[in-house]
Amino acid sequence: MILDNRRPAKEPVRHALEVVSYDDRSDKTVIVLKRSSTTEPVTRLEIETPDRDFNKVVTVWGSTDKENWKILGEEPIYDFSSRVNLRKTQIALSKNAYPYFQLAVDEGEEKGNSQEIRLRYDGMDFQR
Repeated sequence: MILDNRRPAKEPVRHALEVVSYDDRSDKTVIVLKRSSTTEPVTRLEIETPDRDFNKVVTVWGSTDKENWKILGEEPIYDFSSRVNLRKTQIALSKNAYPYFQLAVDEGEEKGNSQEIRLRYDGMDFQR
């Protein structure tokens, strides 16, 4: 008897990303990243941060030339761990092999509050 005919999940492939630009605007932060390898398709973006107690909306676009962008996904990321064990830092993306990604982290109503998020990459620290 076959109860479930699914293949086991593959170990995710991690891609090295280079920060191409960083723009801290009044209502959001926009970061452009370049992938070093475009052989494997990307279907998910995971933001690794030690920060707690935040609620942001992240929009991700993909591009081959940094001129023409296609939206790949938009989802909230959040952490409420000081009150309850609830955390989400993954964003599902349309399957793609774009070499460039643009992330917009929307501050929404939190701008000016004490909440912040810290994005880190290879020794660089971008704090909001």
